[in-house]
Amino acid sequence: MAMTSRAFKERLRPRRTPAGDAALPVAGANDAVETQAARAFRLLESMIVDTRLAPGAVVSEAVLSQRIGLGRMPVREALKRLADYGLITVLPQRGVIVSPVDAGQYLLMLETRAVLDRLLVGAAARRATEVERAAFAGQAKAVAAAAREGDFPGFLRLDEEFDRLVETTSRNPYAARAAAPFHAHGRRFWYVHHADRDLSRSAEAHCGVMEACAAGDEAAATAASDALIDYLRRFAGNVIHRL
Repeated sequence: MAMTSRAFKERLRPRRTPAGDAALPVAGANDAVETQAARAFRLLESMIVDTRLAPGAVVSEAVLSQRIGLGRMPVREALKRLADYGLITVLPQRGVIVSPVDAGQYLLMLETRAVLDRLLVGAAARRATEVERAAFAGQAKAVAAAAREGDFPGFLRLDEEFDRLVETTSRNPYAARAAAPFHAHGRRFWYVHHADRDLSRSAEAHCGVMEACAAGDEAAATAASDALIDYLRRFAGNVIHRL
């Protein structure tokens, strides 16, 4: 079952080709490019989420390539994916512009995310193996520790790892692909607008989902997911009220 508020507070205390086949692609060559592109995506997404690439910033492909130490081709592929996520807009002949953080748009995203998250965590609780359930339990402990220590970067990293574990254990790549952009936008929105008090509240809401998945309790997982979305809606509403 999901943790109670009291329980949470207590926790806070390459293969060679034959001759003549030079024109054929070497097995694994494309995989290497894809791996570099995936790495470029993770690095650039992280820089957008924690605002090292600030909202509204205009930056060139060459500069991004230099900053993350990867070639232009994987960076270009990563930028296409980030544009699909809505985190950047490509400016022909100029580079890219990082998308703004908009509370109203974020609330609209939460409407869709609520449905996808319920589907994903319910499937994760139902389908996760014993090893994967243990991983969820470990994540809950790590998130509680990050909240106790006031470790905002660590919390963001753990939140992303949690999203990836849910995507994997749901065994539903279609829902996982649909939800991934909303999770990235959510991490950035929270990072931009959080205050110290928000870390404990967010961690508690996340731990509720993690604990339910660790227990293999589908009903509790979907209820905890709804509670997390409710927290995020209140958080966004408070942001709008302050603006």
